[in-house]
Amino acid sequence: MLANRAARTSIVRSFSSRRLASTDAKVVVIGAGAGGLTAASQLRKALSKSRKTLAKEDFVIIDPAEYHYYQPGWTLVGSGLMDKKDTRRPLASLIPEGTTHIPEAVKSFAPEKNEITLANGDQIKYEYLIVASGIQINWSAVKGLQEALVDSHSGVSSIYSYTTADKAQQDIEALRSGKAIFTQPSTPVKCAGAPQKVMWQAWDLYQRTDRSKTVKIEFWTGMPTMFSVPKYSEVLNALRIQRDIAGQFGHNLVAIDSANRKATFKKTDGTEVTEEYTLLHVTPPQGPADYIKASPLADAAGWVDVDAATLQHKKYPNVFSLGDASSLPTSKTAAAITAQAPVLVRNLVDVMNGKKDLVAKYDGYTSCPLLTGKGQLLLAEFKYGLEPKESFSTFLDQGKPQRAFYYLKTSLFPWAYFEHMLQGRWRTAETASTRLVVPELQAQSGMQNALTGLSTLAADGVFDAGTMETNSLFLFPTMQRSSLSLPRWTELAIERSGICPLELSFSNLGSESALEVVRSLLCASHRSSLAGRIERLEIGLAGQSYLPLLAALQEATAPLSNSLRSIVFYHTGYFTVHETLPLETLETLQAAQKLNTLTLGRIQWSSPTGYILPSVTSLSIDLGHNHEALLLHSLSAFPNLIHLTLECTDHVKLTDSWEPIPSCTLPHLRTIRFDPRICHYSLHKLHTPPVLDTIVAKGFTRLSPRFLEMLPSRPSYSTLRLEHFVPLGSGAVKTTARDNDNDNSMFSSYKSLEMLKMEWTTHFQAGIRGFIECLVHHPEIVNLELYECAINDEYLHPLVFDATLLPQLKRLHLHNCTNVTRDQLDKIHRTRPTLEIEYTRY
Repeated sequence: MLANRAARTSIVRSFSSRRLASTDAKVVVIGAGAGGLTAASQLRKALSKSRKTLAKEDFVIIDPAEYHYYQPGWTLVGSGLMDKKDTRRPLASLIPEGTTHIPEAVKSFAPEKNEITLANGDQIKYEYLIVASGIQINWSAVKGLQEALVDSHSGVSSIYSYTTADKAQQDIEALRSGKAIFTQPSTPVKCAGAPQKVMWQAWDLYQRTDRSKTVKIEFWTGMPTMFSVPKYSEVLNALRIQRDIAGQFGHNLVAIDSANRKATFKKTDGTEVTEEYTLLHVTPPQGPADYIKASPLADAAGWVDVDAATLQHKKYPNVFSLGDASSLPTSKTAAAITAQAPVLVRNLVDVMNGKKDLVAKYDGYTSCPLLTGKGQLLLAEFKYGLEPKESFSTFLDQGKPQRAFYYLKTSLFPWAYFEHMLQGRWRTAETASTRLVVPELQAQSGMQNALTGLSTLAADGVFDAGTMETNSLFLFPTMQRSSLSLPRWTELAIERSGICPLELSFSNLGSESALEVVRSLLCASHRSSLAGRIERLEIGLAGQSYLPLLAALQEATAPLSNSLRSIVFYHTGYFTVHETLPLETLETLQAAQKLNTLTLGRIQWSSPTGYILPSVTSLSIDLGHNHEALLLHSLSAFPNLIHLTLECTDHVKLTDSWEPIPSCTLPHLRTIRFDPRICHYSLHKLHTPPVLDTIVAKGFTRLSPRFLEMLPSRPSYSTLRLEHFVPLGSGAVKTTARDNDNDNSMFSSYKSLEMLKMEWTTHFQAGIRGFIECLVHHPEIVNLELYECAINDEYLHPLVFDATLLPQLKRLHLHNCTNVTRDQLDKIHRTRPTLEIEYTRY
């Protein structure tokens, strides 16, 4: 889990002088919190799926923060269940790829001119705007609060900031006797249940440590009830009474006298009351950001004025908002983002396409996982009208605390937040995709705890089950039974998810009975709630053949033909199966006219006989034991490819092909990713059009004439990306003796480019020579990307003093190239001041 995960750091530095006074962008996102990053990630995926792409400078995220915080985790920090360092990551490490981050604050909006003014005076014009700036915490609204929080002896704390969340845990743990007051204001707050979550955890601690008779807990809230939803409020109030916790409703904290340990509250009738405390946990008043409140985007209350269903601004149709900054009349939680983001993205894409009638609707879904003690959690889920909308009510009573839900909050959600939600892969709205995932049970320790807590959902001991989102079921076959079947509650959950698109993923299927489960599901799809909904199918086999599944696909052609967009077939790494699969066996896929993405792994193809899949535009192949002549034979089956990936997970270094290599024409290819270790001779026979603009070479040791020769004929591309380039020689960044000549310096052998060309031979050029020679041969490169390459400053040194090297270069991106120093990048920038340099590292 997060506590065991190595800390990750990131440094991003832009040396570009392009953004000085003003700039234009297609899409601008205000805020890089949960809402902004989730919406940005999902929008990038949606645009890519619809075959639309935005240049990096056209997709802008504006946020001045240095770090991104998992704020729901601060409740766990205050309860002693999480290290606060695990709730923070460098913001630069989370910015979605293909977007530009501007680390500035927003000063004002001019939506009538589609313009934003930043705090530094810069102006940015946009075509579409997403406002996800969050909620403003008004610490100064409570007199004496700020001074009390910095005083380690005040007894005052709050889980509503990174700097004070651990102080709450320290104060709670240190209290041995006296009165502990927990407050909540009447204003909207981040997660309305958080103020009492930490209270319940404190009560549980005092019960377990024999302090229940010496510590008196009280809950002072500006709200009229324990919770806004009557169903859950009644449960929580009954719990409060049962646990002998005094409740003062309609009381707002307005002042703190920390020297005398006194807190002043204002009642709804305007009168004030002062109460002594030993420990005071404060939830500060919160509201819309000042610059939002003062803008034309705001409603009377100061929130971004959007339609409650479509999330589109009521006055400016190219403006959308989600999360805490929006006027959406629902609880402000991270869970709400998972339901809002898919709606926003779907509607924004429709607006981009010129549509006026927006079909995606948000029903107000939000969730508040209320910790009520160690091993207990009340999972409140509801929608507009304070009406419960529960995900597990078919199996568990959500009207009372459940141990299973506790592990979701403490173990699963923190991991899922960073690894899925912010990556645009966690959705909970009816408009989003549902995923039914059946992997082998191999969970990390924290994940295992979460799944153990959900073992009550097992059906006859066949499945351990976990749920990460409202419409996503993750089923883990124990593989201990001789026969498997989908339990009834799974079918109910699929039916409950409505008409949204569905993704099915099965991995490590290693028995005939496991295969039968998948076959039964696919074959029954035409007469079930799956009909016309399966968009993505992923199947991983462990020692089994694809052929039975292909037969099932053929039987399921009718229900799949109108929905299936992506297929992934692969053999797992635990088995050395290299199945010979004639491409003709995929003939059933011709009926899937919307199929555009195909991934085939560890398959040794036989040559096709004129068979084609014209709808496939993205193809990824794990070559297995294929030789290259067969590869090009196979590619001819996909004439409309736009993106091609060639890999070999077995690390098999193929020998020279013994067959004549045919020519292959892919007239629409734009991006090719390949491994130079295995593609020796074939790619130069791949005829491509001028639209080919990106080459990605991954996992190799040298750049050589052979490397250049195997690039597609007449190469002319704007982006060269090298991944895991580890130069040959003694050490990661050392070159051979041939490279060093008579000097021990790494770069003593560097000569003019003309001399290098004269010395060029048919032998491999390891180290610096091969690297530079590759760049010499491609002056058209505009973007050079180096990912986890074992190079040092000397490899980039020619960029400093040789203006003829990459004359059109506009962007240099280095990711985790640990031996390249910032000083070297500074030198390059001084020589080429217009060059945008981005440097990130773990």
